Amino acid sequence: MRYTETAPGIGIIEGQRLVGTTKNTANGTVFYTFMDGDLKGLKLGTSVFYVGSRNGGRDNNKNGTTTGTIPLKPFTTVDVSAGYSFSRFSILAKLSNIGNTYNYYVHENYSINPIPPRQFMTTLSYKF
Repeated sequence: MRYTETAPGIGIIEGQRLVGTTKNTANGTVFYTFMDGDLKGLKLGTSVFYVGSRNGGRDNNKNGTTTGTIPLKPFTTVDVSAGYSFSRFSILAKLSNIGNTYNYYVHENYSINPIPPRQFMTTLSYKF
């Protein structure tokens, strides 16, 4: 089902992208684990996340009582990971948003939150 128009005098303006929606979004992740040799157990990976142009704020309506779209520029973040597994232990470290990109996530009307800045995290695990 595709909803393309609203009743006269009410609803949002036809043709305007809904708040929080983007025409283009993409993400990809690649990991490689060394299975042999001196590097056996080493895991390396990278992830890329792209969000295109979109509107934040409120959808503009036909009767003019709400006008509040905030155009937001596209952004891309890149994460890198490295880990090592030995015996029953494994450790994985991740540096996310390595370019320290500053932009916003849009959830719904009135909800615009900054994306997390560059951060480092690590996980140590044990398999029983």
